[in-house]
Amino acid sequence: VASENLFSELDDETIEQVDIFLVDVDILAKEHQLIKEKVLDMKKDGQKVIVISSESKEVEIKEIILTGYHGFLLQEMSFNHFIQAVRTVIEGGLFIHPNVLSEIINDYRELVKGKQTARKQKGLNRQNKEVVCTKRESEILQLLVNGNDNSSIAKALNISEKTVKNHLTNIFRKLDVKDRTQAAVLAIRNEWVEL
Repeated sequence: VASENLFSELDDETIEQVDIFLVDVDILAKEHQLIKEKVLDMKKDGQKVIVISSESKEVEIKEIILTGYHGFLLQEMSFNHFIQAVRTVIEGGLFIHPNVLSEIINDYRELVKGKQTARKQKGLNRQNKEVVCTKRESEILQLLVNGNDNSSIAKALNISEKTVKNHLTNIFRKLDVKDRTQAAVLAIRNEWVEL
């Protein structure tokens, strides 16, 4: 574990030994190019960068994701969300704080709506979600796309959070995705959920 006020204060040896960098968005603004060169462009196996911010700015989030950072967290997040984020990123997924994920999904919905007409004109058939997911899994997928976290999904369906996690694990396996973001994007892309 190493802690510095600026990424540039870390020596190369320390950088090589770190698996996950937690970078404040203000430091990222100052040192984005250095972080990109030393971590993202090096593509060292297992080395990831998660950005932490006190607020969610839509432009910031999009740029962070498009640049190749592995996560976006809000500082006021719960300890459980933090642990979930680190685990997801370590396992190769992308983690976006649930409060921010709904903003991204709304943007994606607008993009998909614009492409749906063209897609239908080409005669492409959507996959049948009933073949892939059970009724309960479909309900959970819908709530996930709506931006709900596990706790909210559990309350909405009157089931335990553990049951929600089990269903999500099954959904991820069936859809061949690593995390809730990928599942949401796939569900929207294939029109498995209501927008």
